[in-house]
Amino acid sequence: MFQWNLAQVRRIKGKIIPAFLSDDSNGYASAVIQLLRTMVGKTRREADKEIRELELKVQFHKTLRAIYTVFLRQCNFVAPSVLNSQEIREEVFIRAAGAVIDPALRNGLLLEVGKKFGAEAREVEAAIIGDLESEQILDSVPVIQPEKLIREYNFELFETILLRCESLNFFAENGLRRLITAIKLLGLIYKPIAEGSMLKGVEISGPVSILEGTRRYGSRFAKLVKIMISLTGWSVEAQILDEERRGGNTFSMIIDSSVAHYFPEIEPYFQIRDYIPDWASDREPKPVVVGSRVYFPDFSFIAGSGEILVDVSSPSYEKFNRERDAIIRDAGIQWQTIYLLLDDSKAVKGELCFYAPVNWDNVLKVLMEKYSGRKKKEAPASVDLSPEEAKRLRAFVERELKNPDRIVEYIQGEGYNPSRVLPALGYRIKWNGLNLEILVK
Repeated sequence: MFQWNLAQVRRIKGKIIPAFLSDDSNGYASAVIQLLRTMVGKTRREADKEIRELELKVQFHKTLRAIYTVFLRQCNFVAPSVLNSQEIREEVFIRAAGAVIDPALRNGLLLEVGKKFGAEAREVEAAIIGDLESEQILDSVPVIQPEKLIREYNFELFETILLRCESLNFFAENGLRRLITAIKLLGLIYKPIAEGSMLKGVEISGPVSILEGTRRYGSRFAKLVKIMISLTGWSVEAQILDEERRGGNTFSMIIDSSVAHYFPEIEPYFQIRDYIPDWASDREPKPVVVGSRVYFPDFSFIAGSGEILVDVSSPSYEKFNRERDAIIRDAGIQWQTIYLLLDDSKAVKGELCFYAPVNWDNVLKVLMEKYSGRKKKEAPASVDLSPEEAKRLRAFVERELKNPDRIVEYIQGEGYNPSRVLPALGYRIKWNGLNLEILVK
């Protein structure tokens, strides 16, 4: 995505229409690629100066700037010095004790600092502001065809517009159930659009409708956009807030998959199939209808007395899920919510929580113990882990050694007893009052 003021759109009778570029209109893309290739070895500041001069020579300068912004992110920049800029600045300012105007004194100061850090004066000078984005050196430019860059620009234009939406209704020929799974895992606000028990679409709250945490919500929303356009026969009806228009007008945008040829091949943020296990007995079970409410489970499995419906969710839905689960279970339906913990998510107390990537075999083991009527077997005194399993668990423990509670939650979620597994992995548990520590033996 790029800045909203660079988005080229047409506004007609309350509607916003994206001004996508066709493959054969690649003159601007070619100019940007050529310009950046000539700037290798120069600073970002110098490249920005050159693009500003080029903007003065073209008709649609915003389009040129947007294409430049898209391509610049793909280029590789390096710091002008290997020295730590913050350390160099502190040393220079301490030694200078004020402004140094005389060139001889300035050069002497740079030499003194250079001796301390084992570097030449020119490296010290480059490092003083070397951590600024404008001073980074363009090291390499990727090989790309102008047509491909045009398609990447088109997608980012579409993404930029959607990130200004208050809400959108999304429809598709198939894949809506899996899309809802993605929405839940990303923690977005949504409501199914259903006719009876038939899922027709999804209403999703847009980033500008969220009062708090807009930036974080927007980044998750952007990940969903890639998943949406990977479906077939999709269409979007969105309400777009255009704050640059007088009065902050809201425009509608209606668009469908007929524009997909303007976009490149997009790799979704994650594959939804990774969050539906192979052992599911039904990957799209029938919706649950309780009174006037319709609920769409993610999958089901068979255990004990019959079918158990499973909802894959994230901790951000805890309050809603608890109320919903109570309604469904009171109706005599076996329903289980599983929380997947992504990024910095915290476990939900009293619920089944598993860290991603999920070991679905361990999830099945926990669910079968709960629903098959069998009593949970006590773990043996010694833990028999496969080399692969031990390596995976040890890697997690090493990465989260400063977060012992998270380690315990993870091991329990994998179906193991932490007090037995940790010693088997080469760690010991220590309690300092109520504080848990996990130490290397």
